[in-house]
Amino acid sequence: MTMRPRRMLLAMLAVPMVVGVAACGSSDTPQATSAAGGGSPSSAMAADGRLTAAARKVITNYPSTPVCNPGRLPDEDEETCQHFWNHMLQWTAITDATRGPVLDGAGAGSMIYEDYEALFNDRHWWGPNNLKKKDAATGKVSQCDSSKEKESCYGAYLEFGAATNIETYDTGNEVKSRVTWKLTAGDVAFGREYFTASNDGGKDGNQWAFCGPRSEKGGSGEWVSCSRANAEGDGATINTDQPAGNDEDYASFGWVIEDYPVLVGIANQLADSRLDIEQPPTPGRGVALSRTGSSTGMVDGGAKLAGSASAVDQPLLWLAGFRSRTGEGAISIEGRLAPATDTAKDNAWSGAEVTVTVKFTKDVKTCEVKNTDKGGDQAKCEIRQFTSGGRSTPGVLLVYIQRGSGSTN
Repeated sequence: MTMRPRRMLLAMLAVPMVVGVAACGSSDTPQATSAAGGGSPSSAMAADGRLTAAARKVITNYPSTPVCNPGRLPDEDEETCQHFWNHMLQWTAITDATRGPVLDGAGAGSMIYEDYEALFNDRHWWGPNNLKKKDAATGKVSQCDSSKEKESCYGAYLEFGAATNIETYDTGNEVKSRVTWKLTAGDVAFGREYFTASNDGGKDGNQWAFCGPRSEKGGSGEWVSCSRANAEGDGATINTDQPAGNDEDYASFGWVIEDYPVLVGIANQLADSRLDIEQPPTPGRGVALSRTGSSTGMVDGGAKLAGSASAVDQPLLWLAGFRSRTGEGAISIEGRLAPATDTAKDNAWSGAEVTVTVKFTKDVKTCEVKNTDKGGDQAKCEIRQFTSGGRSTPGVLLVYIQRGSGSTN
């Protein structure tokens, strides 16, 4: 912890986020307690209710990697086909503070085709298809034409739900190529991801693939899942079946590109109070925040939430973002409870410091409330929902600040 005043701390790691607040008894030395678990949130707030129907239709369609059946290339030895599907999600703007943001398919700029490299001086290349380019002067969108040179499609984009295929062959003993995509989920840029595939011997031969850094050692800690079938190993699904009537050495690589959304919601059911989030969170390695999907002031500091004892249609403060594949990073948000009326300023919760810490991959959820030594009511925190989430499934943490003392785990 730093030496600055402790307010509300939220740590976001690995999968989704969860928030909670703990209650403590009045004492000269404020106590710290943990909170987790709790009641059942409405289905509108649950993780499975945060995807638009259009996005859900895409991501629940599990594509299979087809046989590498050459398109524009002649039938030669050691051909590869790299198939890419764009299944990336983005957070929408909040239109209902009670429900919070939802996830939709990432826009036209979510997957930008940047580069193709023939790592073994492969002699021929064809692709990609289904990529589009927008003319900067006229705004007209058209399909890029890669029939003449591979560079013609650089900078083109693959739409959400669309797929493309990039083919390579070599006349030697092995073919290996690398494809680069620039990835963005709404207002959160993930940078570049490199996809490398090698085919040596075709069926029953030696095929391998990985996504990540520009090295043959593979990668970890990157921002997207590259393949549902081999997410942990960062490798593609590989199909080495031969097309009907063709005995050449083919290998087809399937990449399904998905991201890892996370979301935290904080409710304040402490009447006559106000929760102040004055300082911006500090994202750790492997966590990126979305201003679009977050409440005003949650990313930059300055968010405020008035307390209300009503449990019906209560607004929450929301913090939306994404985690990396390995979920190494953490985020901290610090807040303080302030009195909204003169009659509430002498209560024990007036000026209380609230700390929430979450590490999603480790399923660690701690919540602290440091009540003051004043008389009157104290504050406590209850975690209503924690869903760890995963690729294309939001990790969600819902925390409720309430009157009382004690904690839940």
